[in-house]
Amino acid sequence: MFLSPIPMEELDGNLCMQSSYWARLKEKHGWEAYAFRMRKSTLLVLVRRFLRFFTFAYVPFGPQEDVDLSRLSRQLVPFLPKHLFVIRYDLPYGSGAEGRSLVVQQESVQPDATVVIDLKPGYETVCSGYRQRARRALQKSKDRVLVKLWDGDEETFRQWYGVYLETGSRDGFSTRSEAYLRDVLSLSDAKVESRLFVAWRDGKVVGGTILLANQREAIYLFGASKRMPDCTCSYALQDAMIQYSIQTGRTVYDLFGVSGNDGRGSHLASLDLFKTAFGGRRIARRPTCDWPADRLVYALFSSAEKIRYRHSRGASPRQ
Repeated sequence: MFLSPIPMEELDGNLCMQSSYWARLKEKHGWEAYAFRMRKSTLLVLVRRFLRFFTFAYVPFGPQEDVDLSRLSRQLVPFLPKHLFVIRYDLPYGSGAEGRSLVVQQESVQPDATVVIDLKPGYETVCSGYRQRARRALQKSKDRVLVKLWDGDEETFRQWYGVYLETGSRDGFSTRSEAYLRDVLSLSDAKVESRLFVAWRDGKVVGGTILLANQREAIYLFGASKRMPDCTCSYALQDAMIQYSIQTGRTVYDLFGVSGNDGRGSHLASLDLFKTAFGGRRIARRPTCDWPADRLVYALFSSAEKIRYRHSRGASPRQ
């Protein structure tokens, strides 16, 4: 297997979470980033410390080619910081990568399943695939809610972040810091862009969503909305992001996260009706899996992680 370190800027960006954008975002929030070239693609590996001394490595939606993960892990070890005790993989949808000595996790970091919409036929065709639930909601919000791209206004962002915190408290998911979301929106580059769509009603911010996109795919990353008695802005926001994605040449829209197979990802089940209302195709992937490098430290880490999951699995799965 061919593997060589490369500058971060050379990551191909075919997947948003395998891009230099994602590397720079995570480096600003406690991770170290390492980039490699493989035979057919590039690979981003994120690293952080456990108990200050040990090293935890994480591969978000990678590798992008079907390989022996055990062999890949062994080849990565010399390039990563000392005292590595595990490499964790969240494989891309459709991956055929396999490997021995892998530990499948009871809870995945990234969603086990999602809903994707093929944007190539154009908006009229895509819109015709919306289910009745979405069509009714869009009709109700038509003359009540206005969706616009955020223009950088600070007061608008503060209002939206307040709605985001309110939504997290109401719906039981852990929220990102204001600094993190500002970085999400400010670090766009030539390969990956981020946009905040804001929903307004009567001159006030009632919701907003963040879109992350490369040249091919657009991903619904974060969202927030106020509860209103006569309509909801959530469907209008998704519809606006889908339209924008088509207009800017994206071919795939990813609603990023529904409940998985066999009861996995049950904390996302409340989103299933909403995210499937836009048509599209539900796809599942293999669960998060670990390659332990130091089994003693890994056992300690796993025990601590199980306790954390029991207390916070309502949290957003995105890492």
